[in-house]
Amino acid sequence: MSTPLPVPIPTSSHGPAHHLPERPDELDLDLDCLLNLEDDFYTSGHTQGLQDGLRQSRFESRVFGVEQGFLKGIVMGRLQARAKLWSARLRVPQEKDTLGAADLDESKTLPPLKAQERLQKTLEKHVERLLVYVDPSTLSPANTDDDVAEFDDRLKKALAKVKVIERMIGESEDSHLDSSSEKPAMKMTDF
Repeated sequence: MSTPLPVPIPTSSHGPAHHLPERPDELDLDLDCLLNLEDDFYTSGHTQGLQDGLRQSRFESRVFGVEQGFLKGIVMGRLQARAKLWSARLRVPQEKDTLGAADLDESKTLPPLKAQERLQKTLEKHVERLLVYVDPSTLSPANTDDDVAEFDDRLKKALAKVKVIERMIGESEDSHLDSSSEKPAMKMTDF
């Protein structure tokens, strides 16, 4: 059995501060703090982890938001490019005879955009409506809930309109790619 260490006795000018018992088992030690040691470490670690998590999640959510906004912007830009191309192709004369004497090099002209004769006016209306959906001057760059919801709504409507137009003209998103080129990493239907 080991011998107990001597306990220093605080003294003052009036003598000992308190009376120490003769036997060590009579010491009045506060061991409650040792019983709660695990809970204290758990609480401290939980609090610190919560603070670190809040800080990190704020950062990660901002990065995620920027990434998603960027991807949606790319898709909207691709839709706008296709809408402008289709609009230009609608204005291309349907017959080569209407070009007159000035024959243009076919590699530098757009092929006309044609649907079945009875659906041509409907196709024009769909393309016009698609141009309205993807017009960047009417899209708000603000990051409020209403503006994001409106952007998402217009993106969904534009994607649906593209599908309708593609079916009407018999084209698809990837029909313009030849087999040697790579397919885009992100499809417009990912949203």
